[in-house]
Amino acid sequence: MSSNGQCAQLPANCTSADTFGNCTSCDPGFQLDTSTSDCLELPPNCAVMDMQGNCTQCNTGFYIDQNADCTALPANCA
Repeated sequence: MSSNGQCAQLPANCTSADTFGNCTSCDPGFQLDTSTSDCLELPPNCAVMDMQGNCTQCNTGFYIDQNADCTALPANCA
């Protein structure tokens, strides 16, 4: 809600915000940058990234390859 008591639109890709309009959680596929309160798009098949935008944890069924991308695990591999 804005200072004049009106409802304010959420920032882009944000699912909830604090009383100051700062994003506190993001849409699926996005990660909150706590220093800016912006929602940053995750790389493909990435679950968590660092502040430089590099994936540090892939979604289930993927691994971080030598290029720092999330690649599907080979068949019969868990």
